[in-house]
Amino acid sequence: MANKKQLLIDDISVEIVKHARAKNIRIRLQPHKPVRVTIPLRAAFSLGEHFLMQRLSWIKENMPALEAKSPRKTFDWDYVLTTFEGEIRLIPIGSEKENGVIGLELPPEFDFDKSENQTEVEKLLVEKLREIAKNHLPQRLQVLADLTGFQFEKVTVKNLKSRWGSCSSVNNINLNIHLMRLPSEMIDYVLMHELQHTTIKNHSSSFWNALEAKWPGAIRLDKVLNQYRISWF
Repeated sequence: MANKKQLLIDDISVEIVKHARAKNIRIRLQPHKPVRVTIPLRAAFSLGEHFLMQRLSWIKENMPALEAKSPRKTFDWDYVLTTFEGEIRLIPIGSEKENGVIGLELPPEFDFDKSENQTEVEKLLVEKLREIAKNHLPQRLQVLADLTGFQFEKVTVKNLKSRWGSCSSVNNINLNIHLMRLPSEMIDYVLMHELQHTTIKNHSSSFWNALEAKWPGAIRLDKVLNQYRISWF
């Protein structure tokens, strides 16, 4: 069961996180980062959503001032990128790696306040995501194609800025490396969406009816996908 749920509410990015040591619900505001709602491990995500909605006005009032006082700095030692294969963390060279954590090593004196260093970290993360995506997405696409009877030509994994995937007129499929930040159910939905485009090139009712027949729940998942952002900040 997933321990994190990402939402987009009134253009505010939110993470609801289940934590084993949490006894109460709490909200944390950080400039230029998603609002973090921490709930007990056994609590339902809906409880966190209800708590968030009760405090939405307070969040909207306080977040602008908080961000105005702090220039954007996306990456620091506390940054965590959750992926299909585990968490990616930035760690000092030579430090011990936690089990299940993918460590990107940086010099202990690395200065995150420099804009060029922020750019360097982003490039490292992109390459790591690309590596993970290449190891998973083409193979999974082929499995789903074989399962459902679709055929495609080439598959390419890219760092796309605005789309999770695309299918060309000659059935070449492009897949976004940021898919690896989604739950497996959502990854499969996007892959099936693009496979359906090998036969229907638009988003007509025929497309959605055909996709729903091949992959029940697809229309619901398309709405869920709107809660996720491609950008990681």
